[in-house]
Amino acid sequence: MMTRVAVTGGSGATGRTTVAHLIESGYEVVNLDRVDRTDAPYIELDLRDYSAVAAALTGMDAVVHLGSDPRPDPADDPAQGAERFAHNTTVTFNVMWAAGHLGIRRVVWASSQQVFGWPWVDVSPEYLPLDENHPHHPQNGYAMSKVACEHLARHLADKFGMT
Repeated sequence: MMTRVAVTGGSGATGRTTVAHLIESGYEVVNLDRVDRTDAPYIELDLRDYSAVAAALTGMDAVVHLGSDPRPDPADDPAQGAERFAHNTTVTFNVMWAAGHLGIRRVVWASSQQVFGWPWVDVSPEYLPLDENHPHHPQNGYAMSKVACEHLARHLADKFGMT
C-alpha cells in the first residue's frame, strides 16, 4: 500500500518541487491549496477553515505543511504584519491540530531563515553552523509567525506523539 501524503501549499514554488519529488519517490500525493498548479490530485482548501482541513487530511499517512503567506511586510503598514502573523499561526495550528487528532504521526513543516533576522537586517550569526538553538531575531510578522509556529510544532508533537 502506497503512503498517502498531503502537501499544503503544494502549488507554491517550494510546494510544486516537493509534490514532484514525492511523486517521483513513489508516494501518493494530494495537493491542498487555494489554486492548482501541480499534476497531483488536488483539493481546493482554505487552511483557515479547521473543519475543511480535518476533512482533507482524513486518510492521510503524513503531511508536508508549506501553506503560509510568505510575503514581506511593508514597513509602512504594520497592520499587514499583524494579518500575516494571524494567518500563518492559524493555518499551522489547524494543520497540526487536525493531524494530531486524526492520528497522523508524521508532519513536516518548514520554518524560515527569517527567524534569525535575515535578510531584513544586518545581523551576523552568533555561531556557525546554525542550529535550532541559535537565538532568534525576527523582524516582521512573517518571521514572528514562524517563531511562534516552531513552539507550536514542538508542543503539538509532544501532545500527539508526532515527529
